[in-house]
Amino acid sequence: MDYTGKKKILLLGLNGRAGTLHYASNISSNLAEYASVSLLLPSYSNTSIISKKVDIIKIHAPPSVIKTILLTFNIFQHIKAIKTMNKIDADVLNILDIHPWYVMYWPFIKARKKVVTINDPELHSGESGIIMSFLLRKITRFLLKNADEIIVLGKKQEKTIRKLGYKQRVIVSRIGHYDFFQKNIKKNYPQEKNTILFFGRIKEYKGLRYLLEAIKFVRKRGILLKLIIAGEGDISSYKTLMDELKEYLELHIGYVPDEKVAELFQRCTFVVMPYTDATQTGVVQVAYSFKKPVIATNVGSLPEVVIDNKTGIIVPSRNSKALAEAIIKMLNNPKDTMKKGLEAYKFMKKELDWKKIAKELYEKY
Repeated sequence: MDYTGKKKILLLGLNGRAGTLHYASNISSNLAEYASVSLLLPSYSNTSIISKKVDIIKIHAPPSVIKTILLTFNIFQHIKAIKTMNKIDADVLNILDIHPWYVMYWPFIKARKKVVTINDPELHSGESGIIMSFLLRKITRFLLKNADEIIVLGKKQEKTIRKLGYKQRVIVSRIGHYDFFQKNIKKNYPQEKNTILFFGRIKEYKGLRYLLEAIKFVRKRGILLKLIIAGEGDISSYKTLMDELKEYLELHIGYVPDEKVAELFQRCTFVVMPYTDATQTGVVQVAYSFKKPVIATNVGSLPEVVIDNKTGIIVPSRNSKALAEAIIKMLNNPKDTMKKGLEAYKFMKKELDWKKIAKELYEKY
């Protein structure tokens, strides 16, 4: 395809940290090889991995819900932001996440085509409180209803979009590799024997309860192991289970900076994702970048990136015994587990290449 006379693409990513920022940083940087790309981010976002070819626009958009509500009434900031974005005269406006300000901006931003990348067409079970869930659903429906095209990050999500009644063209894309985490390695930590990592936000749908129950089954077999739990969230509902297993647990509860992410993935033997429901996740890509295989449940698009018995093991969701058997298999066969990790890295390099993903997305735009 001829890329002369570059198109202008405006990307909006106001949830500016962790996985959302990683996706925005990588897709914008690689799209910039084919188009003139501008990216709207919150002022607190770390832009260190974003290509110099990307024009970064920053506005004050704090992660705090209360501060966001208060700043919603700062009309002068929003007018300035809209004027800045309209100077770009974008061919494509692509919203990358869900944020309430997009509803305000939508009618006023000029673009020949407006596209929405949706991570979660439907909210995860137990994701937010009643009021927040209501608002998130309303914002999501508004954006999807008014989008010219919808981008999903897994094949299964296309079916979900159709089930929800949206008729627009759907572009199926995916999350690329996260090997940029290798740059955050300040110290090489040796892999620890029989060490399992549960990583990411601690929400009910992440299935931590089933993993803790599985660890109890594994311990009954007399197998020694360590479970590292790392991520933001409330662990109070798991206190009884954790107290029973406290000598086998290592907790890192709270926001995990990129440098710490690198340490934890280096140390673990493999990663476990016992989700009860899911769309897709960047945790798999992080694991693969450190040559770590993954045990995941058969939900959402996880089986599209975790290849059963090749890059990891797929188990039924909400089944602690099946999860325990998969963990035991990984622990009792260290050579095969290491081989799965190497296969995971090969799969990542071949199938999850950002340059390929960006090129396909640009041509489908």
